[in-house]
Amino acid sequence: TTGQTLTSEIITVSGLIPPTDVDGAGVTGYTARWFDGNTLTTGALYDNGTRVGIGTNAPDYALDVAGNAGFNEYIYHNGDADTYIQFDTDEINFVVGAAHMIYLNEGGAGAQADKVTINNNLADVDFQVKGDNDANLFRTDAANDRVGIGTDAPVYTLHIAGTVGIDYYIYHNGDEDTYLKFEGNELNLVAGGWSALKLDKSTGKIQLNNTNADLDLQVMADDGAVILHTDAGTNKVGIGTTTPGSLLVVAGGDLQILSVDPGPGTSNPTDGRLLLDKVFDNSGEATANKIVLFDDGGVGPQWKGGIGVSHHDIDFYSGENFRFWTGHGSTTEGDNRFTILTDGNVGIGTTAPAGLLHLRVSSGALNTYYDGDGD
Repeated sequence: TTGQTLTSEIITVSGLIPPTDVDGAGVTGYTARWFDGNTLTTGALYDNGTRVGIGTNAPDYALDVAGNAGFNEYIYHNGDADTYIQFDTDEINFVVGAAHMIYLNEGGAGAQADKVTINNNLADVDFQVKGDNDANLFRTDAANDRVGIGTDAPVYTLHIAGTVGIDYYIYHNGDEDTYLKFEGNELNLVAGGWSALKLDKSTGKIQLNNTNADLDLQVMADDGAVILHTDAGTNKVGIGTTTPGSLLVVAGGDLQILSVDPGPGTSNPTDGRLLLDKVFDNSGEATANKIVLFDDGGVGPQWKGGIGVSHHDIDFYSGENFRFWTGHGSTTEGDNRFTILTDGNVGIGTTAPAGLLHLRVSSGALNTYYDGDGD
C-alpha cells in the first residue's frame, strides 16, 4: 500500500510494489517467509484463523507442534506463575503451586545426583499410587513422615494393610545377625547369631536354642516370677527356681501327678503314676534305682531316706530312724504305730524302743492273735 516501508536493505516505495521488485508464490494458510531479498515463499507456520500449526496444516490445538520443540528453561501455566516446568542441564523440575512435586536429576548434583525425587522441597505433599480397585496401593503421609500400603492413614512408619510375602529374610537394621528367616516349610528366629526358635516341618520339630548356645529358656508368671527355667550351660531344668542343681528341680511348691486332672478345688483327685525306669545297676547305693527324700536342715548328708529297687527287691532306707504313722490323731503326722531305730531296735506303740523288740500298750492287756486255719 502507499507509504508502506520495508527494511532499508530491500526497498522503499511510495505506492504499489511492482512485481518486478517483489515476487514469489506460497501455499494458502501458511505464513510467508522471505526466500531471498525480494522473494516470498511458504513459511513454517500454518494459521487457519483460530489455530496455529507447526509441521502440520491440521492443528488440533491453539498451538499444535508436529515435531520437536526446544525450551531454554521454563514452560508456564498462563496466569499461574508458580506452576511450571523448569529445565536445566540434566534436570527437570515439575512445580505446582510452588510445591516441587517431581524433580529429576542425572549427573553431578551432590546429594540430589541421579535421582527422581517426589516432594523435593519437603512440603506437605503426599504421593499416591492407585490400583484397579484399591485407591491406595501406595500412599505417603508427608505431614507425619509415614508410608501406607493399602491405606491412606498409616499409623506407623510403614503400615501395610494387607498380606506381606517374604522370600527369605527380615533383618534388624544395622544388626545383620538378628533376623527372621523363611525357607520352604521352615521358620527360624535368630538374635545375635543364636537361633532362639526354629520350626522345621521336614523334621517335625519345634526347637528352642537350635544353635546349641548357652541360652536359657524362661517361662514367666503374671507377677514376674519364673515358672520354668532351663539352664543350657548345665543341662538342667528348674520349676520355681532359676538355679537348678539337679536334672530337674521343683522348688517352692508341690508336685502332683494325676491320671485325670479334676480341676482346682477337687478333694479326691484321680491317682496318677510316677514311673521310674533305669537299666538295673547293683553296684552300690550311689547308683541304685531310688527315690531320695532330702531334708532342709543343711546338715549331714542332706538326705534322710528313700525307696529303691535292687534286683527283684524293693528297698527302704533311712539316714536315721524309720517311723510309720496312721490316722490324724495326736500329732500333725498322725499316730505313731511302728518305729525302727538306727541301732536296730523295733518299737510297736513306742517311738523309743528299749530292746530289739519293744511292744507297749497304754492300757489293758496286750493281745496277740494266731489264726492257723485262716478262718
